[in-house]
Amino acid sequence: MTRGSIRGSTKRTPMTHRRTPDSRAGSRTRAAVAAAAWFALFMIPACAPKITNVDASYTRLEGQVSPDAHLIVWEDLPVQTAIYIDKGEPDPDAADSLVSTDFVRAYPAGTVRGLIVDNTNASRYEVYRYASNGGLTPIADYVVPPSRKWIGTQTEAYTFADLTPVGSQPGYVGRGLVDGVASPSSPLTNSTNVASSPLGNITASAVWYPPNGKIKLQWDPVPGTARYLVQVYSFRTDLQGLQDQILSGVPAPLFTGKTTDSWVAFVPANVNFLFVADSTRTDIKPIIIRPMIYGSALKVRIAALDAQDRMIALTMGASNFAAAFANGDVGIQRNIRGPGTYELFSLGATTARDTIIVEDPGGPGGGGGN
Repeated sequence: MTRGSIRGSTKRTPMTHRRTPDSRAGSRTRAAVAAAAWFALFMIPACAPKITNVDASYTRLEGQVSPDAHLIVWEDLPVQTAIYIDKGEPDPDAADSLVSTDFVRAYPAGTVRGLIVDNTNASRYEVYRYASNGGLTPIADYVVPPSRKWIGTQTEAYTFADLTPVGSQPGYVGRGLVDGVASPSSPLTNSTNVASSPLGNITASAVWYPPNGKIKLQWDPVPGTARYLVQVYSFRTDLQGLQDQILSGVPAPLFTGKTTDSWVAFVPANVNFLFVADSTRTDIKPIIIRPMIYGSALKVRIAALDAQDRMIALTMGASNFAAAFANGDVGIQRNIRGPGTYELFSLGATTARDTIIVEDPGGPGGGGGN
């Protein structure tokens, strides 16, 4: 993907995926060629010039803070995989023997990633980072194009990666460009930084409910949440290879790779139970609603955001991979090391199941618990 330069030029910079034995150790390359296109969706080129001598007085961008431009940032984390020898039934169970675990990274350790969900008239974004002296500096001399467009609501997603963040909790702000230029009316995002606490795990259940033909979605509330961002999606047929599927599980509020989105919405903090795409809800802000085929194995990703739009929790699946597989939280690749072996990998989402539910769902989709 080509990034438009502020100076009017364009450049393209490839990156390689990296896999680490753990989240703090060194890394090794895995399937770089197959993954190159996936990276192009997410990153500002790493070869951007390093900017020095930041002006400490440059603390505010020209423009107006917009309630329709949301900046979310988080520390880039790896996705875990595990290889097993199948000793029991064909599907994963407690009798199987663990061979090895691994961690696959999208970016080098220490990278800060960002997502801007925008419903303004901007068509590109500049991303700025606060320096140690309080001044603002662009993370690169390239503007960020949209990585996802939801035409029905005129909403776009912009994704970026800061490979050289400053400090342990760097702060960021984005400025939208209208017709390619910045002005006093340019939309500004909220200013935010990376959360200091570890990313929490959201336990969720997504089951097709026959009486209304919708997905019944329920999850454990996350303390400190200001709102949730929910994405219901399926992989497109051009999502190539196992590596791309594994990297879809790298923690992020949205997966903006090769997917078809069925429902994306902001959900209030006091809601942890709903029917997906329930048109009677007035407290939920949908970004996209598309028809869904009953019983299809759609992926459901839930991200918890705090008052500063920092991602504090995500649907990462059960810590026990066999249990996570039963819940539809992980993917599987069979015969990864010959017959009778398989690899499980986190999806960053749970999978909607076609299961007949007989209990009372708690009404037509109220807030709070079931």
